[in-house]
Amino acid sequence: LNRIAELSGSTSVAAVTTIVIFAAAHYPNGRWGQTILAALLGSGFTAVYLYTDNLVLNIIAHVTMDIMGFVLFPALAGKQSKTPE
Repeated sequence: LNRIAELSGSTSVAAVTTIVIFAAAHYPNGRWGQTILAALLGSGFTAVYLYTDNLVLNIIAHVTMDIMGFVLFPALAGKQSKTPE
């Protein structure tokens, strides 16, 4: 973000550019809903970075969300679906 802001002369242009890149990187197999969600989350991550100038906070937040989405929630859903009826 800082480098894009330096090159463009605009923090706003840099923020929008990084959000678009973040969303595009999360475009899975034509699922626009996930891409839009990624853009919204990317906006939040960008705001946190602009406010704190601390990339580590975003990395921790992203890893936490990935663990919840790929490990914790599927594990909980698996336990719920195996309950006898």
